[in-house]
Amino acid sequence: MLMKTNTSGVLGDRADLYRPEVDGLRAVAVLPVILFHAGVPLFSGGFIGVDIFFVISGFLITSIIARDIDSNRFSIVDFYERRARRILPALFVVILACLPFAWLWMLPMAYKDFSQSLMATVSYASNILFYIETGYFDVTSAQKPLLHTWSLSVEEQFYVVFPLLLLAIRTFGRRLTLPLLAGLTLASILCSQWLQSIDPEAGFYMIVSRAWELLAGAIGALALRNRSADAPSRHGDWLSLAGLVLIVGSLAFFPAGGQTPSLLVLPCVIGTVLVLMYARSGSLAGRLLSLRPLVWVGLISYSAYLWHQPLLAFLRLRMLNEPPVWLSLAVALISLPIAWASWRYVERPFRDRSRVSRRTIFAGAVAASTVIFVVGAAGQLKQGFPGRLSDEALNTAAIFKEESAMFQPCLSTERNYIEPQDTCRHNTTLPETVMIYGDSHGAAISLEMAKVLAARGAGVRQFTHAGCMPVPGLESSIPGESCLRFNTDAMSYLDSHPAIDTVVLASRWTAHLGGYLFNNEEGGNEGTIVRYMQPVAGDARQDNSGARIRSVAGLVQQHIKDLLARGKKVVLVYQIPEAGWDVPAYLSKEMYFGLKHDVDLSTASAVNKRRNAGSDAMLDGIGTHPNLLRIKPRELFCDTLRQGRCLLQMEGRALYIDDDHVSQLGASIIAGRLSTVVASSL
Repeated sequence: MLMKTNTSGVLGDRADLYRPEVDGLRAVAVLPVILFHAGVPLFSGGFIGVDIFFVISGFLITSIIARDIDSNRFSIVDFYERRARRILPALFVVILACLPFAWLWMLPMAYKDFSQSLMATVSYASNILFYIETGYFDVTSAQKPLLHTWSLSVEEQFYVVFPLLLLAIRTFGRRLTLPLLAGLTLASILCSQWLQSIDPEAGFYMIVSRAWELLAGAIGALALRNRSADAPSRHGDWLSLAGLVLIVGSLAFFPAGGQTPSLLVLPCVIGTVLVLMYARSGSLAGRLLSLRPLVWVGLISYSAYLWHQPLLAFLRLRMLNEPPVWLSLAVALISLPIAWASWRYVERPFRDRSRVSRRTIFAGAVAASTVIFVVGAAGQLKQGFPGRLSDEALNTAAIFKEESAMFQPCLSTERNYIEPQDTCRHNTTLPETVMIYGDSHGAAISLEMAKVLAARGAGVRQFTHAGCMPVPGLESSIPGESCLRFNTDAMSYLDSHPAIDTVVLASRWTAHLGGYLFNNEEGGNEGTIVRYMQPVAGDARQDNSGARIRSVAGLVQQHIKDLLARGKKVVLVYQIPEAGWDVPAYLSKEMYFGLKHDVDLSTASAVNKRRNAGSDAMLDGIGTHPNLLRIKPRELFCDTLRQGRCLLQMEGRALYIDDDHVSQLGASIIAGRLSTVVASSL
């Protein structure tokens, strides 16, 4: 027998009947999210299930608030008591279950980040924390156990203000309720679109750009409440079916790399509102959503949402390699029986006022939040408790933090743009005759390059920007990134400093050209983020087809030819072999977990060669020129000490600080080749 949930009575005076189709809709929301996080193909748009949840939440909570206001029994204390009963007990259980696995399996930097997320989660600010943490060198989201709590924080931030706002509106200007909420919804949509164009991460995480989804549900609830109880819509069945089609179509066809929230998700939001307003047990949409398997998943959907991300994150944290899809799927599905137990033995008892009093709920919430916050503060203050690791493992794990700190101050990002006059100058006592011009790969080798150039009597100006190919006329496919500005500034600086006669170009050419990250086919897979360079103007924009690639390649070749025509010497650093694994993390995990390997870590040379064939052909296509000097890192890292392999480690020392940026040891190898090729040129 199906149990009633908090959907009961949401229609207030209209009905007190349980609506199984709402739980079915919850299932339609949560299952794609779980499958998306498990990496299951065909669910690349599954993350918009969260958008569906926001609409459902706005609809149900507004129905309850409006009912209580209209019957003169609304209490803000009662409201937050219901929220605490609904949200906190299961959340606290999940957090407490995470603690021992975090202690056992997380490296210090990851444990410190996890500790910060503990504090942010119980402060309802995890969306703000995860926004701040986003960045070019951010740890993959798949390894953050509490990443999904950002949506809970968005909801709680919304419900701090919304009940009082609705109370004020319905008390002093009842007829203005829908127009005012519609205005706020429109403002939030416009803010969302604006943020997507300048800072997509802020658009994703911040309440101002998410509020419209909650408000859309609220408007649907109030519009339904204002209708006559005996006057169902003549076209309700068709509208609810159309809504379900919009939802399923959005989940199935949401474009890879599509931004949310944005107008792209508007059909899904509208569809959800239509289903909530018009689906009933007799309608086709209602019958489909009331199928028992969907209703069962919907009943446990909150707990399923809470449990799936930690299970998948700890799976990835414990394994050296990216888990295969079948294993991720199996672990994700394990979240369902766990979620049932959580719903049955945690959620239901704590929602029952006859079993758990208001005082117990509030006192328990304060006590548990305090304990979790203190545990998080301890992990933060103790820097992730590094004493859990051996000195060797600790030193290896620290490579990224220590060595990225050496070059990041000279690396522009969209959030921390370095003006031309503030860009880094190396070898300051020598005349400025060389520019290192590139992205983060160029930044990673810049210090070792500068040492070699100092021996040649050259001062160096460094222009490097994360995620930007060093070519004018190109911009990133990610909105808001400042590649166009960066390249314009770099070329203007070069024009105004004619003494600079040599330009070193270094970039992650392959990823910028093809748009995809690296999979070494041995378990090291960076992920599926689609991010590429595209022409600023022309027909080959917003497209990852051959036309765009040919256009980008043509602009790269023409840019280098233009530099040569201006009399500049060009040192062209080809694609540095990528690792696929986060090399220091991989090696330190081996030590931490007591695993051994007999040879230095490496990847297949053939995979690397195949991966970089396109960018190699692009750079080879420039042809020869007496002032064009080429450095091919593949010749330095691949088929050298081990035939058929590309080295990621040399004599036990990491050649990389993560999955694609070389360490200073790796950079010194590339810089050594620079010394050879420029011996007769500078």
